[in-house]
Amino acid sequence: MRGQWLGSYQGNTQGVVTVELDDLGDHYEGMAYVYPGNQGVPSIAGAVTTADKSDKFSSQIKLDVIDLRYGMLVAWDSVKQNYPGVSLDPTIDTSWSCDRQNNVLEIDFNSKSGGSGKAHLLRSDGSRPPERKPLANVQSWAAFKEYALTRDPNRYVFRGQESSAWRLRTFFHRSGRPRMVPQQALSTVANVDEHRRVYCLQ
Repeated sequence: MRGQWLGSYQGNTQGVVTVELDDLGDHYEGMAYVYPGNQGVPSIAGAVTTADKSDKFSSQIKLDVIDLRYGMLVAWDSVKQNYPGVSLDPTIDTSWSCDRQNNVLEIDFNSKSGGSGKAHLLRSDGSRPPERKPLANVQSWAAFKEYALTRDPNRYVFRGQESSAWRLRTFFHRSGRPRMVPQQALSTVANVDEHRRVYCLQ
């Protein structure tokens, strides 16, 4: 189950999910990030710790809000004024099932206030060859700038890396580490924007 998992969820709302799990020897630890498609609903994150290394388990996850203005995990009370009419439970009950053979992770979730849904995720594999091909007419910095400035500034993020033979991944993820936020640092700044970039540029 170790690795970065990317996918979507359906339920009372729908959107994108990223899960990052590290192998701690006798169990897994990591983070789950949820980005609803509806901007009127907050993005959320929570720490995941398993009891062992079973492929099926249940977990109650304490939720924090992702403040997308600053890329930080914050308490709901500090941002709830930005989401009128929205309530957020402090925890969510989840049931996980991992199909290792097909690299599929499914998560059912329920909250005390009645929110529910299901997430379907696939394991990210940064070692596969890239599906996107470099633009043949972009061979210089000037040509790249000319091309980039014609794109929607709020839709694309451009990232340089040493080889066009690599999939678009951070060095962190190419090095085999799936989890960007250490468990002991959950109260500090989390680079949640990186998750959105990596997911959207698959």
